[in-house]
Amino acid sequence: MKINKRTGEIFLVATIALVCINMGGGGDTITTVKEPLFSKIERDETSYKATIIDDGQETEVKDISFGGKTTLGGIRRESDSASIEINLKNIKELTVVKKTYSSERYSDKEFILIDYVSPDGTLVTGQLFPHNVVISGVTLKPARNLAWKLRDVETITFHHPIPAA
Repeated sequence: MKINKRTGEIFLVATIALVCINMGGGGDTITTVKEPLFSKIERDETSYKATIIDDGQETEVKDISFGGKTTLGGIRRESDSASIEINLKNIKELTVVKKTYSSERYSDKEFILIDYVSPDGTLVTGQLFPHNVVISGVTLKPARNLAWKLRDVETITFHHPIPAA
């Protein structure tokens, strides 16, 4: 089969274009979030109410979640190599200490440095949350679906039901 010069040139240009397009597609394109997208809480998840403080602005929400789930995994600490999963029912107040944290132990990843208070009042410090976590919630009045990058929030206070005595 003989390929003429023009067909060869078109094939070469098309190949170069495809290579250049694919060079920009890194492995983190799914987790990298330019604008946070709302995720409705999944049917089998517990609905929690919370107050989110973002740039000094308080927003009351219900159905707060991490991408539709009330649990989040991949949380780390500098002190050990354990991977931690946390449930929103175990957090009374969450504070973003540092929006971007570079870990010595996990130098290949970026984190958010978080402190939180458990429902019994225990302060848990130095938690390394994944950098691109998105939280979602529905405002109470008027009902609007909102989403934030967790790293851009100052504080989240959860309004858990008071357990019966």
